[in-house]
Amino acid sequence: MKLELKLGLVTLSLFSLSLSSSAQTTNTSVACPLDLGYVLRIPWPSSYCRNDNRTECCQTLQSLYGIALSKHLKETSLFRLSDLQTSIACLSDFDSKLDSLSLPRNLTSFCFDPVQFVITPNVCAGIESTRDWVARLGRSTVLDSACAPDLVNLTACDACVKAGLQVQTALTNIDGNRSHSIGCFYFTISYAAGIVNDFGPESAGSVSCIFGLSSMGPRFFYLDEPNGVVCSRFRRIPDSPNAVRCIPKRKWNLKAKVATGASAAGVLMGLMLLILWYRRHHSSGKSMIFWKKGSDINQKIEAILKNCGPLAPKRYSYSDVKKMTNSFKEKLGRGGYGEVYKGKLQNGDPIAVKVLNKSKGNGEEFINEVTSISRTSHVNVVTLLGFCFEGHKRALIYEFMPNGSLDKFISNDNSSTEEHQLGWETLYEIAIGIARGLEYLHRGCNTRILHFDIKPHNILLDEDFCPKISDFGLAKLCPKKESIVAMVGMRGTIGYIAPEVFSRNFGGVSHKSDVYSYGMMILNMVGGKNNVDVGVDHTSELYFLDWMYTHLEMDKEIGQCSVMTKEQNERARKMMIVGFWCIQTHPSSRPSMSRVVGMLEGSLETLQIPTRPALSSPPRALAADSSATDKLVSRSSDSC
Repeated sequence: MKLELKLGLVTLSLFSLSLSSSAQTTNTSVACPLDLGYVLRIPWPSSYCRNDNRTECCQTLQSLYGIALSKHLKETSLFRLSDLQTSIACLSDFDSKLDSLSLPRNLTSFCFDPVQFVITPNVCAGIESTRDWVARLGRSTVLDSACAPDLVNLTACDACVKAGLQVQTALTNIDGNRSHSIGCFYFTISYAAGIVNDFGPESAGSVSCIFGLSSMGPRFFYLDEPNGVVCSRFRRIPDSPNAVRCIPKRKWNLKAKVATGASAAGVLMGLMLLILWYRRHHSSGKSMIFWKKGSDINQKIEAILKNCGPLAPKRYSYSDVKKMTNSFKEKLGRGGYGEVYKGKLQNGDPIAVKVLNKSKGNGEEFINEVTSISRTSHVNVVTLLGFCFEGHKRALIYEFMPNGSLDKFISNDNSSTEEHQLGWETLYEIAIGIARGLEYLHRGCNTRILHFDIKPHNILLDEDFCPKISDFGLAKLCPKKESIVAMVGMRGTIGYIAPEVFSRNFGGVSHKSDVYSYGMMILNMVGGKNNVDVGVDHTSELYFLDWMYTHLEMDKEIGQCSVMTKEQNERARKMMIVGFWCIQTHPSSRPSMSRVVGMLEGSLETLQIPTRPALSSPPRALAADSSATDKLVSRSSDSC
């Protein structure tokens, strides 16, 4: 049995014991501050949510929900909701209102992520409140005159939309991050309806113009290139003389690529994400039925590509993937989500192609990996070169790592062979490299990336044994200022999962959960190097963490298989001390990855041995009785 599997049994059984003795926490209900009664009062095209086109349904619902956010802005001066629990509560209320209209159930869970309605300075130019808005743009903007009157009249509406585009462009320029242009769009709409318009967000003019919820359907904008004008039309009655309005192109502050695909409902919220998808697939005559999950994933992918700009990974066809891999001739390995094949690009560069299982059809793994890695650029994070998405055929194309994964160099099954032995210096540099990669994911990206599956199998080694973190299928993105993340279910691999991921009684799930996994991994690296046999008869060595801590505490020689130099012994001890700090039971007791890098690169004399982690040593009676351990593992499975 491999060391990490036995580690998992120990950890799992101890978590079960801790769960049984911990007090149960009670969830307090959170009240939604939004007044959503208008959903049942005002006329809006609910028919768009009764057919098979969920794109129009989600557009419409985003506009409808935007009315409540604009009212909230007017009442509180805040552009969004205060926290995630409040956002979840409000979407639940919104869903109940939609249920009252006999619409399909759970529309909000399909269309929205609660996080998108939580206030954060990372949406648009650091704006969270009207005070921030005034600080960026001043007390007066073109919105004040253009969007204040009754907007039922189409001419007045066109003037307001034009002003909104100008303000959105100004905000995006102030922000400096083009990917925030959509967030600036959202805020402009909320401000125009909630603060500027004299008649308020629920007025007929605001509903039909700013939010695009006309009884004639959403207003779409398109570019009439021959005549050099931008026109708007109502979808339901395009032949009506009042349905089409055109104004000179030079008066619009729009780039041509946006004008060709954007809609007036896109001026409301979110349509910009769909422009590229719409143009590519609608023009080729493909079906535009969005009720299926696959199309929803396609929208997300196009949004990712748009946000990444020139740095976006390349999209390949499935036939390209087959050609790269010579019809999947050389398999490199297999994981929980698919198989990895060796291939090469047209220029001859070697690549690794991860082909996802068809059975994993919901696409969450695929989206997580593309979203997470597309945001990264670091020497210790694997590079995503491209991807393929054609229905259920999905593949990820990475740079090729000739030395494979770290696990084959530290597992008991392989490390005894000379081919798979790594020196202490190399292991030490690998540990530092992984720490730097994790530090980057936690602090170096615009959005913090939590990996949730750090283990030797997911660390790849290039020709120089430089480590690269891979496999972001379980990753979660969160704003940097959020210390605790919301998570349903358990993520990770037994033996490397932090206690709080099993049970919130140990604390909130955060970036410190990755720190725990890292600690278990480098302790595994030290144990694997020493070929520690956790099945020996000596009770002090029955569990290798206990064995390692005792040797560390008593300043015993660590090397078992060979004589170690003083420098090698110091590096091994340093890795052990850092590892034990990282696996402290409570997240607050663990260091950040920045601190971990400093500890590894610093002097051994400056490091103090932490307290023995509570979860590293189960009771001796249970340790000696394998049947008792089996029962504990069984109980823990039921608990989780």
